[in-house]
Amino acid sequence: QCPYAVEHEVRIDPGQSFGTGSHESTRIALEFIDRYLSPGDSFCDAGCGSGVLAIAALKLGAGHALAFDFEQESCLDSVRNFAGNNTPALLLRSGTAPVASRFDVVAANILGHILLTIADHLTEMVKPGGILVLSGLTDKEDESFLPRFFGTNDRFERLETSRQSDWWGGAWRKAQ
Repeated sequence: QCPYAVEHEVRIDPGQSFGTGSHESTRIALEFIDRYLSPGDSFCDAGCGSGVLAIAALKLGAGHALAFDFEQESCLDSVRNFAGNNTPALLLRSGTAPVASRFDVVAANILGHILLTIADHLTEMVKPGGILVLSGLTDKEDESFLPRFFGTNDRFERLETSRQSDWWGGAWRKAQ
């Protein structure tokens, strides 16, 4: 029995990919997407795995969403989950090329060491005034992660962070 009201149901078959919605890091990301996504916003799910974050964003009113992953199998799993949730077709991409578009909300629920390798790409994908949601970070990374991720980039203001079990994530707003 669910202890809270459910407004949108998301059905996920993760296949070989990460992301059923039950993992602590995914719940943290979903919490921030629910809080900061406004109807009509553009959304990017970076490292989409099963596509759960993009599907949730579309069900919460995103105007359009892009989901991409470096692993082809994750892209295929996402396509199946988009169809199973009757969400609009999303552009999926695999490979290592950065996405050139800018989004109102960019979410990445990826392990910290991978986030660090794509930090510049992720921060550039966020529109001025937009939101960056990062999750998939462990307690071992704690606050030491932030200076390494953002470096000397002072364009992002921390809005809030959240912890569940051994995982944490946060939301940051890019300066106008």
